[in-house]
Amino acid sequence: MRQKGFAGGPFQLLISIIVFGMALLIGAYLFGMIDCWKCNELLKIQMTNLREAITSVGKGDVNSRKNLLVKLEDIGSCAKGIYIKKISAAENLRCRSFCPNHPNSCWVVIAESTCGDQDLQIECADINGDMIIDAEPGLLGRITTTSNPWLEGAYSFSHTLPIMIEKTGPLEIMIKRQGS
Repeated sequence: MRQKGFAGGPFQLLISIIVFGMALLIGAYLFGMIDCWKCNELLKIQMTNLREAITSVGKGDVNSRKNLLVKLEDIGSCAKGIYIKKISAAENLRCRSFCPNHPNSCWVVIAESTCGDQDLQIECADINGDMIIDAEPGLLGRITTTSNPWLEGAYSFSHTLPIMIEKTGPLEIMIKRQGS
C-alpha cells in the first residue's frame, strides 16, 4: 500500500498562522479603541459633574455650596487633567460658539485626553462671565506656560481630589478642600 503525503500541509499551516496573527492584532487594536473610548467617556462624566456643580453654585445664593469628588486616577491612562478657565473678551478664543448665553466672557471646563482624535473637550459653565472663581492656595495647579491657548491660565485638576465649591459673594466662587 502506498501512502500519500499531504503536500499542501505546510502552506496551509503558514496561512493559518498568518490569519491567527492578524486576528490577534485586530483584537488588540479593538481592545485599545474600547479602552480609549471608556476612558474618554469617564473623563467627560467627571468634567460634566464639575461643570454642573459650578453652574449650580454660581446660580445659587451666597453661601450655597456643593461637595464633589473629582476622580482622575480611576479613569485610566488617557486622562491628563480637568481644567477651569475664564475666557475674556480680550482673548482670541470665542465664547459665542459654546456659551451662547455669555458671548463676550465665559467660564469653561476643559478635559484633556491623550487618546482619540480630539485631545480637548470643552463645556460651558452657565454662570455670569464676570464671576470670579478662585481656589484655596495649593489646592489646584495654575497653568502658566503652554502652547495651547485654551489651557493658558487655567486652574488644573491633575489627580483625584475631594473639593467643596462655595459661593462666597454675589460674583465670587471659592474652591476648597472638603471640610475646610
